[in-house]
Amino acid sequence: MVLKRIVIYDIDSKIPNLALMKISAYHKKRGYDVKITKDIRYIRADYYFSSSVFHNERSNLKVSALLDLFGSDIQMGGSGFSLKTRLPDKIDACFPDYELYNHKKYAIGFLTRGCNKSCRFCLVPKKEGRL
Repeated sequence: MVLKRIVIYDIDSKIPNLALMKISAYHKKRGYDVKITKDIRYIRADYYFSSSVFHNERSNLKVSALLDLFGSDIQMGGSGFSLKTRLPDKIDACFPDYELYNHKKYAIGFLTRGCNKSCRFCLVPKKEGRL
Protein backbone atom coordinates (compact mmCIF):
# COMPACT_ATOMS: atom_id res chain seq x y z
CA MET A 1 0.00 0.00 0.00
CA VAL A 2 1.41 3.38 -0.99
CA LEU A 3 1.08 5.91 1.81
CA LYS A 4 2.57 8.85 -0.09
CA ARG A 5 4.47 9.77 3.08
CA ILE A 6 8.11 10.48 3.83
CA VAL A 7 9.69 10.73 7.25
CA ILE A 8 12.65 13.01 7.85
CA TYR A 9 14.91 12.46 10.86
CA ASP A 10 16.74 15.60 11.94
CA ILE A 11 19.60 14.15 13.97
CA ASP A 12 21.18 17.23 15.48
CA SER A 13 20.33 20.55 13.80
CA LYS A 14 20.13 23.55 16.10
CA ILE A 15 18.68 25.70 13.33
CA PRO A 16 16.47 24.61 10.40
CA ASN A 17 18.37 22.17 8.20
CA LEU A 18 18.53 23.50 4.62
CA ALA A 19 18.98 20.10 2.99
CA LEU A 20 16.01 18.62 4.85
CA MET A 21 13.86 21.60 3.87
CA LYS A 22 14.75 21.02 0.22
CA ILE A 23 13.99 17.29 0.48
CA SER A 24 10.62 18.19 2.01
CA ALA A 25 9.81 20.73 -0.72
CA TYR A 26 10.69 18.27 -3.49
CA HIS A 27 8.44 15.55 -2.09
CA LYS A 28 5.55 17.85 -1.16
CA LYS A 29 5.45 18.99 -4.80
CA ARG A 30 4.93 15.33 -5.69
CA GLY A 31 2.00 14.93 -3.31
CA TYR A 32 3.75 13.36 -0.34
CA ASP A 33 2.86 14.05 3.27
CA VAL A 34 6.08 14.96 5.10
CA LYS A 35 6.75 14.28 8.76
CA ILE A 36 9.86 15.52 10.55
CA THR A 37 11.08 14.20 13.87
CA LYS A 38 14.14 14.23 16.11
CA ASP A 39 12.98 11.04 17.84
CA ILE A 40 14.59 7.83 16.66
CA ARG A 41 11.56 5.58 16.24
CA TYR A 42 9.78 3.72 13.47
CA ILE A 43 7.09 5.66 11.61
CA ARG A 44 5.46 3.96 8.62
CA ALA A 45 6.27 5.72 5.36
CA ASP A 46 7.32 5.17 1.76
CA TYR A 47 10.72 6.84 2.12
CA TYR A 48 13.06 7.78 4.96
CA PHE A 49 15.71 10.50 5.05
CA SER A 50 18.04 11.80 7.75
CA SER A 51 20.72 14.42 8.17
CA SER A 52 23.49 14.65 10.73
CA VAL A 53 25.31 17.97 10.87
CA PHE A 54 27.79 17.06 13.61
CA HIS A 55 30.22 14.17 13.89
CA ASN A 56 30.16 13.49 17.63
CA GLU A 57 29.24 10.62 19.93
CA ARG A 58 25.64 11.69 20.49
CA SER A 59 24.92 12.16 16.79
CA ASN A 60 26.79 8.97 15.85
CA LEU A 61 24.63 6.95 18.27
CA LYS A 62 21.47 8.30 16.60
CA VAL A 63 22.85 7.53 13.13
CA SER A 64 23.67 3.97 14.24
CA ALA A 65 20.19 3.55 15.72
CA LEU A 66 18.57 4.67 12.45
CA LEU A 67 20.77 2.32 10.44
CA ASP A 68 19.82 -0.54 12.79
CA LEU A 69 16.14 0.36 12.40
CA PHE A 70 16.02 0.90 8.62
CA GLY A 71 19.21 -0.54 7.12
CA SER A 72 19.47 0.43 3.46
CA ASP A 73 15.90 1.79 3.42
CA ILE A 74 16.99 5.17 4.80
CA GLN A 75 18.93 7.80 2.87
CA MET A 76 21.45 9.53 5.11
CA GLY A 77 23.43 12.67 4.55
CA GLY A 78 24.95 15.68 6.19
CA SER A 79 28.47 16.61 7.23
CA GLY A 80 28.25 14.45 10.35
CA PHE A 81 27.52 11.39 8.22
CA SER A 82 29.70 11.87 5.15
CA LEU A 83 31.58 14.74 3.53
CA LYS A 84 30.88 13.23 0.10
CA THR A 85 27.09 12.91 0.21
CA ARG A 86 25.29 15.51 -1.89
CA LEU A 87 21.66 16.20 -2.70
CA PRO A 88 20.64 15.29 -6.23
CA ASP A 89 20.56 18.42 -8.43
CA LYS A 90 16.77 18.23 -8.84
CA ILE A 91 16.34 18.40 -5.03
CA ASP A 92 19.12 20.91 -4.40
CA ALA A 93 17.44 23.29 -6.87
CA CYS A 94 14.19 23.35 -4.84
CA PHE A 95 13.15 26.35 -2.79
CA PRO A 96 13.36 25.26 0.87
CA ASP A 97 10.18 24.27 2.70
CA TYR A 98 10.37 26.64 5.66
CA GLU A 99 7.03 25.30 6.94
CA LEU A 100 8.81 22.06 7.83
CA TYR A 101 10.25 23.83 10.89
CA ASN A 102 7.47 26.43 11.16
CA HIS A 103 10.26 28.90 10.47
CA LYS A 104 9.51 32.55 9.70
CA LYS A 105 12.45 34.50 11.14
CA TYR A 106 15.08 34.54 8.37
CA ALA A 107 16.14 32.86 5.16
CA ILE A 108 18.83 30.18 4.99
CA GLY A 109 21.14 29.62 2.05
CA PHE A 110 24.65 30.05 0.71
CA LEU A 111 26.27 33.30 -0.35
CA THR A 112 29.53 31.50 -1.09
CA ARG A 113 30.79 27.94 -0.87
CA GLY A 114 34.13 26.81 0.52
CA CYS A 115 36.80 28.46 2.66
CA ASN A 116 40.48 29.27 2.26
CA LYS A 117 41.28 28.98 5.98
CA SER A 118 42.44 25.79 7.69
CA CYS A 119 40.95 25.94 11.17
CA ARG A 120 41.56 22.62 12.96
CA PHE A 121 37.94 22.30 14.15
CA CYS A 122 36.25 23.12 10.83
CA LEU A 123 35.34 20.75 8.01
CA VAL A 124 34.14 23.32 5.47
CA PRO A 125 37.39 23.31 3.41
CA LYS A 126 37.31 19.49 3.33
CA LYS A 127 33.67 19.35 2.27
CA GLU A 128 33.33 22.40 0.02
CA GLY A 129 36.88 23.06 -1.16
CA ARG A 130 38.50 26.47 -1.46
CA LEU A 131 36.43 29.66 -1.78
